[in-house]
Amino acid sequence: MGSDSAQSIGVVYAEALFELAQERQLSSQVRGELEQLAELERENEQWNLFLESPAVRREEKKAAVLRIFSGKVSELTVDFLAVLADKGRLGLLPEIAESFVAMKDQAAGRVRGVITTAVELAQEEQARLAEQISRALQKEVILQAKVDESIIGGMVLKVEDLRFDATVKRKLENFSRKLKERALGQLPSLAE
Repeated sequence: MGSDSAQSIGVVYAEALFELAQERQLSSQVRGELEQLAELERENEQWNLFLESPAVRREEKKAAVLRIFSGKVSELTVDFLAVLADKGRLGLLPEIAESFVAMKDQAAGRVRGVITTAVELAQEEQARLAEQISRALQKEVILQAKVDESIIGGMVLKVEDLRFDATVKRKLENFSRKLKERALGQLPSLAE
């Protein structure tokens, strides 16, 4: 299954679960459980092979999920896992968890962003930037910091559909482009 298709299907399941979790006031608990289950699927190759194997019948997967997770996660999450097993969709847990987290964040007025710099940011600097961006967007911003030495200096910020590129690399590219444009503009026209 393609990742766009998986993402789309994951959104549908996440929406249904989010609605139920909100009604039962369990959205924070379910969010944490989904994140842990998605992490288990990403990190444990044997578990992932079990979930994805066409040789294991859906009923067997469902029985295993119920046996393993009953009493360890909320009843809502166990019921949801059973539905996923029935539908052959247990492999979509990472996509479902990602969509669920985004819905929970949106409901709480939070957005997530990524800030990429050439060197690792100190926690204080990262917190200051998150606060400034939160004020500008009038939403709580949760930043994930990444390091990319190829940007030389400055930063790239991505929040929702916003992309702000204040890197030295970008400034050098813009400067080079402007120099080329000026040089071309000063060349005598061939039509004269």
